[in-house]
Order: sequence, then C-alpha cells, then structure tokens
Amino acid sequence: MKKQSVKWTTAVIAVAATNFATANVLPDEVVMPCERRIEVSELTRIVVPMTPFRGVNLIFPFDLQDQQTTYSLSFDQIWNFSPAGGTNMVPVYFKSFAGEWGELTDFTIATRHHVFSITLKADPDIRNHCTNVIFDFTEEQLQRIREGERKEHLEALDAEYQKKLASLEEDVNRQALKLVGNLASQRPRNIRIHEDNSLRLSNGDQVEVYVRRMQGFGAFTVITGEVKNDSRVQPLYIQDVKVALTDGRDRRVPVPGHMDIEPRLGINQVAAFTFATTQDMPRTGGVMEITTDRGTVEVLW
Repeated sequence: MKKQSVKWTTAVIAVAATNFATANVLPDEVVMPCERRIEVSELTRIVVPMTPFRGVNLIFPFDLQDQQTTYSLSFDQIWNFSPAGGTNMVPVYFKSFAGEWGELTDFTIATRHHVFSITLKADPDIRNHCTNVIFDFTEEQLQRIREGERKEHLEALDAEYQKKLASLEEDVNRQALKLVGNLASQRPRNIRIHEDNSLRLSNGDQVEVYVRRMQGFGAFTVITGEVKNDSRVQPLYIQDVKVALTDGRDRRVPVPGHMDIEPRLGINQVAAFTFATTQDMPRTGGVMEITTDRGTVEVLW
C-alpha cells in the first residue's frame, strides 16, 4: 500500500511540475523576433519598449562611422549599447534589472545629417517588445541623398583636379625658370643654314621658305627663318609645321617643338618664324615642312 501511495504522489508532483512549466513558457508567436520599420527624418523620435532581458537591434540605412557618430545615453545603470563600429547596427541591451518597471532613459545617436532621439522603456508586456527596429529612407530621400553624394563626389574630383593643375603650373614655371637660367649662363652655338625652297603655283605665285640659322643652347635649339607669300592676288594661311631629322635611310624622325609664326600672310608679305625645341639638333640632316592652304614647301639642310 505504501508503494502505491509513493507512486501516486510522484505522479501528481510530475504532472504539477509539467503544468507549471507549461504555464511559464510563452509560445513562439509571442517571443519570435519581430521587425518595426521607422521612416527617417532629420530628427527621428521613437519610443522603444524593452522587456528584460531581451535586446533590441537598431538598424540604420547607412553605416555609422565612429569618427562621425555621437552616442549619448542619459542613464547607464540599467541599459547599455554597442557602438556600430562602421556597420549599420547598434545593439541595445539590459545591463542590469531589479524590477524597475516603467523606468525610462534617453538614447541619442547623432550623425552628420541625422539625429535619432530614442526613449528606452522597461515594459513588462513582452508583446510590446520588438527585437529589430529598422530605420528606412523614402525613395524621395534616397534620390536626394544620391544627388548629394554625386555632387560631393564631383566637387571632390574638381578640387583634386584644381590641386593637381596648380601643382603642374608651379612645376612648369620652375622648369621654365630653370631653362631661362641655363640659357643665360651659356654661350649659344650658332650654325648658319641659309637653305631655302619655294613652291610655284600655276598662276605664277610662289610660296617661299628660307631657313636662316640654328642656335644651340645645350639641350635646347632655336631655328629661325622666313616665309614669304609672293602673290599679288590672295593671302596665305599656315596650316601646319613639322621639323624632323633624317637617318640616311629615307626615314624621318619627328622633332617635337613649338613654331612661332603669323598664321596669315597678306599679299606679298614676309613673316619671320622661330621654331624652338628641347632637343639638341645636329648641324645637318634636318628638314622643315611647312603646309599652307596653297601647298607644302620643304627645306632640307
């Protein structure tokens, strides 16, 4: 009889324990992590109910960089948080809790363009707790942000370009001054060329090119001469000038440089020209080709 009593008592305790445990276990549909979406403005204000000891993820539509984000928690005895650290999420959680139901604290997160003012509230009703608070931009806001980012990017590119351009101009000026200094300290090497050629047109007009001399200043050469429009009918227009060196095998190697000459020669007008290059030109083996609107003239020396 005692054995049956013990068995019955054990069974009653087991059933009671099961019923107690079942009564304290909430169903999944109540405790399932949910999401709550909030539209972002310049100042976004929300209340976040939290039930101990569940946490909340504040999820932002952009990454929060540490050096550009400010965090402020008005009372840190109950709640705490983890900075985003370059991500878009800030976890908030209970630091301690001893029955302070209804306790409130202000949590502020400030970025360059937005302030999120959040009230954390200790709420005993677990149905009010939402694990994921997601901040969203509207499509109009996203468009404005994209346009702003594009404008900032273009402004940054323009600033970088202007900086490089200024640096380039300074370098060009330095090189020009260095060149002037070198020229002033050297005695020029004068080479007489005195070569000319002309192009006779069907109406008797001529285009004449005369290469007078070449002056060498170390690794710098200046060639001077004249172009004549021997015509009583119409002006002459200079279209292109090329200087090259011949290699003895009917090949020409272009010489980079700058030609200073009037682009238009009037009737029966003579114009002086100067061709300058940073190349040390030899005494012989040069050729100048001047193309006009009335034909091309070559002079070799």
